[in-house]
Amino acid sequence: MIVFLAIVLALNFSQSAHAERSRVESGYLIIPRIDVDDFRAFELILRIEFNGEYLFVLEHASDPAQDTTSSGSYDSNSQTLVVDEIELETGELYSVTLELVSQSPDIVFRLKGAELNYSPSDLSEPTTEDVPLPKRTSPRPETTSNVPHIHPDGSLHASLAPNRAREAVQAGWAISHPWADQREGWEGLVLLYTPRSMEDLDVIFQLIVDSYNFVTGQNIQAADYN
Repeated sequence: MIVFLAIVLALNFSQSAHAERSRVESGYLIIPRIDVDDFRAFELILRIEFNGEYLFVLEHASDPAQDTTSSGSYDSNSQTLVVDEIELETGELYSVTLELVSQSPDIVFRLKGAELNYSPSDLSEPTTEDVPLPKRTSPRPETTSNVPHIHPDGSLHASLAPNRAREAVQAGWAISHPWADQREGWEGLVLLYTPRSMEDLDVIFQLIVDSYNFVTGQNIQAADYN
């Protein structure tokens, strides 16, 4: 509490209002309202620095707007500042805990802990790799040993994302290509087994679509072409 009383004496007050959610803008953390020991509330602006760890240097403290609700709290006993939700410029939302590490010549906090509450990727469309592969119930077909594009038995090579390739091999729909672990960038190269039923064909077609998406960066859905 002594720290924040000193801030009051040292800095000018203003009545500028910000959105209630704290945010990072151009290298600054702006906190619309921090409640201090249930005694006083401040709007804070802290400069963000990185020197092996994230530091937050207090640049401005003022009275919050009257209609601003709390964005977090400061506990003088533990000397920690808890910010309920901070919006980054990339759209992620974090809750963070800052710990006071210096009072002179500047008031400085360090990042003690952070928890991701939301990421824009949480709302991204599912990819075809989100469709799980069923386990093969029939024996795996025989394949040939040469390297055509498509083998005479109907099996064919495909480049998949490495995780999808491992899933396809483990589920019994493919075998890892001998070169997959010998050449950089070939980790997902597999040989897809020949489909022997319409059910097999559905799975193999799904993997072919997965390969197309992986190579081209598209996100088409196999179900749209069945």
